Amino acid sequence: MEDGDFDIQQWWNEHERHFPILAIIAKQILTTPVSTVAVEQEFSTGGNILDERRSVMSSETIQVEVCVDDWTKAQKRK
Repeated sequence: MEDGDFDIQQWWNEHERHFPILAIIAKQILTTPVSTVAVEQEFSTGGNILDERRSVMSSETIQVEVCVDDWTKAQKRK
């Protein structure tokens, strides 16, 4: 471990049977969620969100709306 090559996910895989509940929590926290949005759709989301009524939204607000929409769709697929 002196060279700094510690792989925490590998450690949890090896010690999962000793700490089953903590291993589940660690996996939920340490894993990166995969986007479920198709690539073609990713580039056209502006048209799906912006319309004449919403054209004054800030880019930050639009980004929040895209994220919430993606998370909601991901929850429905589970």
